[in-house]
Amino acid sequence: MPRAASALIAMLAATLVAGCARDLSAVVDGAAMQPPAPATGDARHDAETAHVAHRITPGSGTILLLREYDPGSAMTIDDEGFRKVTLMLPRPLPESGEITLGPSSDVRVIEGGSSWPRAACVTKSVRAGRVAWLTRWRGTLQLTLELDVAMQPVSPGGECARDERIAWSGRVPRMPLERLSPFQGRVTGDLSVYRETHP
Repeated sequence: MPRAASALIAMLAATLVAGCARDLSAVVDGAAMQPPAPATGDARHDAETAHVAHRITPGSGTILLLREYDPGSAMTIDDEGFRKVTLMLPRPLPESGEITLGPSSDVRVIEGGSSWPRAACVTKSVRAGRVAWLTRWRGTLQLTLELDVAMQPVSPGGECARDERIAWSGRVPRMPLERLSPFQGRVTGDLSVYRETHP
C-alpha cells in the first residue's frame, strides 16, 4: 500500500502541473495555525498529527491555505490525490507585498494519495521561497508562491524523502473561518483524517 501511495504522489505532482486539479484555496483573517506537535514514532499518531497541523482555529492572524485536490480517473479506484500548503501572512495584510521564506519560516506542506492519508509526505525543512500578492476586486488576492522544500514521509518506512519545488499562481478568495470545509482546515467534531484528504 505505501508503494502504491508513493506512485500516486509522483502522479499527483504531474497532474497538478498540468492544471487538472480542483483548487480550493482561501485566505482566512482572524485565524491561527495549530501548534506543531513533535513526532512520537507511533505511525498512526504521527500521521494524524501531520493532518491536524493544517487545521485552522480562531485567532488574530491572516493565513493562506493552498488546497488542491485531484479526483483521479473515473476508470480507476483510489487514485485521488491532494496537496495542502499552509502559512501565515502579515496582518494587517497590505494591499500588495512580498515576503521571503526560509528555514525559519513556519510553512507546512502535506501531500499524497487521498485514500492513504497515513502514507502522506510532509515538510522536513524549507530551503527557500517567496510569496507575493496583489489585492483585486472584493479582496481577492492575485497570489504567487515559489517554494523549495525538503520532504519526508509522515510515517516510518515511507518512500518520499526528496527535495521538491512548488510553484503556484492564481487568484485566492478571502473566506471566513466558519465557511471552510474540513478539507480546507475547519475543525469539526469528526476527527476522521479521511475527511481532510477529500473535499
